[in-house]
Amino acid sequence: MEKPTCINCKRDCEACECETCICEKCECDTCECDHCECDNCECETCDCTDGTCKCGQSKCSNATCKNATCKINDRRTCVCKTCVCKTCVCKTCKCETCVCCKTCK
Repeated sequence: MEKPTCINCKRDCEACECETCICEKCECDTCECDHCECDNCECETCDCTDGTCKCGQSKCSNATCKNATCKINDRRTCVCKTCVCKTCVCKTCKCETCVCCKTCK
């Protein structure tokens, strides 16, 4: 089985150390990455599914984003420490360096 690949560093998830890693490919039943956000993944070790928190971790889009990632629809991530966005389009994010601030008003 091909491992999920980080879109930032292009390494397999198991070897990836970047904080904003997002899985490009995910086998839902076998995904074991605990530092990636896998789209359409039902496994407990993944943070979010379609913007809905499955595990209660702070990385999920319906929780406060602190120095991690805010999942939005096109897989871009907010990586600023002051981001307080609670929706997938980051409407309440006020930080200037946040990716979703530049594209979602």
